[in-house]
Amino acid sequence: MEPAEWRKKAGLTLKQAAQRLDCSSASCVFRYERGEREAPNSVVLAYGRESDGEVTGEDLNRVPKRFLRSEGKGRAAA
Repeated sequence: MEPAEWRKKAGLTLKQAAQRLDCSSASCVFRYERGEREAPNSVVLAYGRESDGEVTGEDLNRVPKRFLRSEGKGRAAA
């Protein structure tokens, strides 16, 4: 399940999710949700725990197509 989909389904704001996931800020969670930042193992485990396994490491760390550039300029999310 997409991380943002789970968060919204759980009725959590970005700030509330950050607190539950032991993240430093709401913007950090936002970047994980958009695939702009790779989630460390501690966050992957927290998502799994908080979502009862609905959000997996694969869900968190795949590169969304919207961040891939056809011209190869810039960096895609890792």
